[in-house]
Amino acid sequence: MALNQIYKPVDGEIVRYLSGEMEPEEQLVFAQKLQHNQELYDEFLEIAKAWELAGIVSKFQDKPLNTQAAWEKLSSRIDNPEVIAVEIPVKIRRMPVPSQVKWAAALLITLGLGWLAYLAWSPPADLGLIVFDNPTQDNTMVKMLNDGSVVYLSAASQVEYPPVFSVSERNVVMKGEAFFDVAPHPEKPFRIKAGKTSIEVVGTSFNVKSETDNHMELFVETGMVRVTSSRIPGKSFTVEPGQLLEINNGKATLTIPGNYNTTWRKNMLSFRDEKLENIFHVIGKTYGYTLMAEGEPLKNRIMTLTISENSLRQISEMLALSLGADFELRNDTIALFRNR
Repeated sequence: MALNQIYKPVDGEIVRYLSGEMEPEEQLVFAQKLQHNQELYDEFLEIAKAWELAGIVSKFQDKPLNTQAAWEKLSSRIDNPEVIAVEIPVKIRRMPVPSQVKWAAALLITLGLGWLAYLAWSPPADLGLIVFDNPTQDNTMVKMLNDGSVVYLSAASQVEYPPVFSVSERNVVMKGEAFFDVAPHPEKPFRIKAGKTSIEVVGTSFNVKSETDNHMELFVETGMVRVTSSRIPGKSFTVEPGQLLEINNGKATLTIPGNYNTTWRKNMLSFRDEKLENIFHVIGKTYGYTLMAEGEPLKNRIMTLTISENSLRQISEMLALSLGADFELRNDTIALFRNR
């Protein structure tokens, strides 16, 4: 392959991000770009690996990042609940990097090192995880992941996930109780680590409760789920719609309960710094409505809000008031929003 076929100009934001020169606010915005720009993400992987191989940057931070703590440090986030404060990105230990070294790393990519790294490498586990938690008792915290999957968190629960999933798999860690509505990507299995239990799906919806290492219960609404536990070595379980799997102190039982409550997730939906387009997507999945926004500026508005009512008119009135927008109802199932 000729060199000019694999050369890619290095994005200046990537260089500043890797060298630790970005301010926290810039890092937040850049992480959002990585989530929604596959070409930029691919380039980021190439450069990050090249820098790592060249010994230019120290290893990535291995502690999960607590988004709540980071938000509280940003005064603009406190003053304005609609400020653009999105995912906390991967952080790299700050160290001075001369400009000559930065562009030497870019040269490595030009010579093919970054290209080979991209073909063989997916983001390592220690790139850093985002911690999204629900400290409330009454609300359901909702997070839409970058693959389109939706996580509903019950009280005193949390989920940890990467800013952007790797090219081959989707791995998250959870504690407490959560309902997962997983977007189907057959080539990228979705795996959940819950205490001593591992859960693998492709596209399905299910409820997981794992409050201790000795107890786990999983109820499947749609699709099928495969479960393994280190408490029961050498054995896996396939759970189908309507079935409940419980693992207690190394013993597993699979039953069909008469009534298992998963409707808790529909009460008091709370969104924390979520893009309006994602909020509309979640409302559609939760209540069966269709909400649409005219124009990219409106779709990309970042909002923090709680929806305590579930009728389309009440939801639409509350959103319109928060957005300063107009809305139109169609057939009692569709709401169209536009800027005034």
